[in-house]
This record gives sequence, structure tokens and C-alpha cells, in this order.
Amino acid sequence: VPFLFAVDCIMSESAEMADVILPDRTYLERFDLVPIHTPTHSGHALRQPVVEPLYNTRHIVDILIDIAERAGFLYGEGGFNDHLNRRLGLRGKYKLNLNEKYTNEEILDRLCRSLYGDEYDLEWFKKNGVKAEALKPHQRYMRYRQNGRVYRMHLYSETIKEAGDALRREVERLGLAWWKSYQYYQPLPVYIEPSAYGSETSFDLHLITYKLVEHTVSRTAQNAWLMELYGLGVPGLEEPRLLISSIDAERRNIKDGEEVWVESPSGKIRVRALVVEGIKPGVVGLSTHFGHWAFNRYAKGVGVNVNKLIPLGEDYIDPISGQQAFNDTKVRVYK
Repeated sequence: VPFLFAVDCIMSESAEMADVILPDRTYLERFDLVPIHTPTHSGHALRQPVVEPLYNTRHIVDILIDIAERAGFLYGEGGFNDHLNRRLGLRGKYKLNLNEKYTNEEILDRLCRSLYGDEYDLEWFKKNGVKAEALKPHQRYMRYRQNGRVYRMHLYSETIKEAGDALRREVERLGLAWWKSYQYYQPLPVYIEPSAYGSETSFDLHLITYKLVEHTVSRTAQNAWLMELYGLGVPGLEEPRLLISSIDAERRNIKDGEEVWVESPSGKIRVRALVVEGIKPGVVGLSTHFGHWAFNRYAKGVGVNVNKLIPLGEDYIDPISGQQAFNDTKVRVYK
């Protein structure tokens, strides 16, 4: 990659590799309109800054608008404003003028009014914080809409079948006989054994990743208050651990709290075991939040990075989404 820029509020691993860093604001320094959904209500809440920006930072939307203008794709049909109109569902008098430049707060004001009417502008949300409406009984259930008809649960997906058929025709037209991804576009749910199951039999455990309730993906490891939990003696929170069932632990003579090796065909890591009854025998779990080699002093070097165990390559990519197959990893665990 000849040139890389990053928009971030933390010196993350990717930011460390960037040629230019454009500093974003943290959630405590910015305005955002956040959708909220509960079993009984739906609406929006306004995230508001609790402190003035501490440094020379800008909201990411304002950054992207400036980049779009300088790069020549902010204005006109197909430009960034046009994209925002479609992405945010802005219509009628609330649509952004395709040839005018806006700020993030001006866009938020239009979004608020387009959702709830002129009375509920950005200033109203700043004073009241949230606008939520009770769901009617028929709105409280999962729905699927196709060709004007609404279904409670759509088990047979014509959409997936049509996409697979179209992909197969295109593959055949291009002569790409080796690319068989279209076979995975099944209209009914079907189990396909992960390719990792054909690996060496000594890798006898299935590794899954999971999220701790205190954290969000890998971003919140930089939060000093959240990381402080791991120094307060809270059971299971002293440090990130490997979840393993009591049955699998007993077979390997592993005691709760002991250090163990977790090894996959791609690598191995050292971690303490957390013996529990709440995970299926044959399966072990590691959280995805830790093991940073950058970020900040609270996150760097704390815990282990599960990505060291997850294989890369064509056999470990989800054939439909193209994403890494996080839960297709086989491992062995030993002391």
C-alpha cells in the first residue's frame, strides 16, 4: 500500500502504520444521533459531549466531508451529499442540497426533523435527549417483507436462491469453473462442515471467540476504568482466560487458574484456564478484546490476541461474506 491514512482517536495498531493520522473525537466529545430499540419501544437518543474537545480533533463526518470536497466527489449526483441523502433516508425539504457543504451538526438537525417533524430538531434533542415511541403489538415481532407481503419468519429465502443462481450464471459466463461459492447460497439453512475439521486429529477442540459484557470488540481495552476491573480480584476478570469445560479440563489434568498452551495450525499462545460448566465439552473460548501491541498504556501488552490462532487463507474465509471465519478454528490445549 503506497499511502495509508487513518481516522482514529487512539494510536491503534493500524494508526501506527499510517502515513497520516486525522484525529477523531471520542464519544465523550461529540454529537451523534443513536438509534435505540427495546422490545417495547423504538426511537433515537442524542449522544452529547460531556467535555469540550481536549485536543485539535474533529468529528469524523466533518473530516470525511472535507476529504470529499478536496478529492472532488462531495457535490453533484453520485457525490458524498447524494450518498448521505440515500444512506440517511433524507427526503423532500430535508434532503441535502447536492451542491452545498454542510457540517455534522447541520446534517444531524435535518436528520432529526426528517424522522420526527420540524418540532423535533437538533436543539430539541439537546434539551430532551431522547425521542422514543411505543411499538404497536404487530411491530414487536420479527418481520420479513418481500413483494409487498409481510411474514413472521422467512425460512425459505428466495432472495438468497436468486443471488446464488445469478452468481452461478456469471461464474459460468466468465469461465471460472474453479470458483464454486454459489453452492453455498442455499435458500434453506444447511450445515456445512468447516474445512478446519479435516486438519490433524490432535487438534481436537473447537475454538470460538466471545465478548465480555464489560467490553466492545477490541476498542474498549484502552478505557482505564474498564481495564481496572481486571485488577480488583473479580472472579474471571483478573486477566483474560481460556474458557474450558470441566470435562475437557479433567481429561487434560488442567486445574482452574493454571497456565496452559492453546495451539492451532497457525500458532500458539499461553493463557490461564477458567474451568466452567457453561461451555460445551469439545469447545473452548477466548475473548476478542485483548492482546494489543499498540493502543495505549492500558491496553498494550495486556492479555492475549486470539488472532494468533485463527488461520488465514482461502480455506478459512466465509464463502458468502468474504470475511475471516472466526469460529472455524481447531486447537489443542495442554500444560
